[in-house]
Amino acid sequence: MRCAEMVAAALLALSMPFGSALHGAAIGAADDVRALPRAHEQLLESGARVVVMAPRAELPPDRVELQLALPFGWADDASPAGSGLARLVADHVTLACGEPRVEAELLPTVLLLRAGSSVGEVEKLLAGVVDALTGARLNDESFAALLAAPAQSPVDPLLRWREAATPQSAEGLGAARQRPEAPTQEELRAFLAARCGCEGATLALVTAADAPPLLLAAGRVLERLPRAKGVAAPWVRELPAALPRRVAAPAGASDDTVGLRIAWSDDRNGDRLALAAAFLAAAAGRSPTWVERDRQGGLVAFADSRRDGALATTLARAVVALQTEGGLSETAFGALQSAFTADVERTLASPVAQARQLALDGTLYAAPFAAAGRAARWRALGRAAAEAALRESLRPQALVEVVAPRMEAGQ
Repeated sequence: MRCAEMVAAALLALSMPFGSALHGAAIGAADDVRALPRAHEQLLESGARVVVMAPRAELPPDRVELQLALPFGWADDASPAGSGLARLVADHVTLACGEPRVEAELLPTVLLLRAGSSVGEVEKLLAGVVDALTGARLNDESFAALLAAPAQSPVDPLLRWREAATPQSAEGLGAARQRPEAPTQEELRAFLAARCGCEGATLALVTAADAPPLLLAAGRVLERLPRAKGVAAPWVRELPAALPRRVAAPAGASDDTVGLRIAWSDDRNGDRLALAAAFLAAAAGRSPTWVERDRQGGLVAFADSRRDGALATTLARAVVALQTEGGLSETAFGALQSAFTADVERTLASPVAQARQLALDGTLYAAPFAAAGRAARWRALGRAAAEAALRESLRPQALVEVVAPRMEAGQ
């Protein structure tokens, strides 16, 4: 690093709270991915992580794509099953922040907040999000507006699939994605204090602008977000299914939903879930519609518009062959590594997807750049390790089909 860069990095590190760290050097190429854009990562004393990364795709120089990931979701919101306080928080933040609009994506164990703004408006935007998360913008009038606003539709293509795949745990409780039926302002305030904290949160900023001012601004704002006073609800790992499941979709569904529940493992970088997703994608000949991690392991599922049962048969045969026949060939192993590289390139092609991946991996795995090194890690472990991991993760009895009503001939 040049002398001037070293001095700037040292000054910035000294200006942040004790315990923060700045990685100012450009992150080099990982795997076969073209050289990654420059990136800075900072870990605040509070436990929050801030990542600023340049875009690979075109983005106006004064534009910032922002994603904030918080470590709670609809399956671990520490509320009674079906009360849906995590969904209420998501709706509250989107309504309270106004413009620029903040969008919420609620996952089983993560809440993602996304917005785009100019560089000069980032601190103001973050301040609005923190105010919403701390309850500073919550009063009788705003709470009444929140209840009057239409809730996001609980109709979800994965809803019935989850209920069939994990009927005994929170991951399968579709009601957990809905708002409470009769929430109170005090309940929402209590949840904000209990679960909306800085520890484990990741803020990702994708922009062509200079990183140091943004790191300083983000650090100032996130210091106002206190540590959460509560903990995630206790959970019990659900036993795997004994047989594949095939259930009817809710009325009005147009596509089938077909996929496998991925067995739980100590998947610290998300490598096993990604390996399983890449294997099933190769078998299906297309990318999965949903890949999610949850406390029971994860899921890889496809929307099937053909509705002829062929996709389910294909996936089942691939998993059975993996378990009973030759396993994973060297050619297939190489193809999976190439798929990881292609996934990273696709993510980098969109600043929004790039920010989402950084924030999500930062909160799930404490490793914002986990995806970039995935092919290299599996290459180092070797084909036999990948085959063993796939056999543990993918089991024929974990196949779940949600079948939409068929139209009779002539209808």
